[in-house]
Amino acid sequence: MATIITIIFGIKYWYIVVGVFVLIITLMIIGSVRRKKRRAAYLAQPVVMYGVATSKTYHRKDCRTLANVSKDHMVFFRESDNPERAGYRPCGTCKPPRTFQ
Repeated sequence: MATIITIIFGIKYWYIVVGVFVLIITLMIIGSVRRKKRRAAYLAQPVVMYGVATSKTYHRKDCRTLANVSKDHMVFFRESDNPERAGYRPCGTCKPPRTFQ
């Protein structure tokens, strides 16, 4: 086996190449698992504010103006998000809190 790899690839120390390859694959898998855990923790947070992408406003959950908004234009803000940092302004009807945590 070692001579076949040496003949094909011209690599004398093929076991180093294999070890580096295994290390890279392992690190990619660990990173993927960490990203999935972070994403799951983010999605576990409750939706606190609803934004409208067309008017750039954010609303409380029970705001009456949300009844007229298409679901395609809805944006959801969770506890860790800040709608004002994203460029949204508070609704004038329901007057949501300016900062929330």
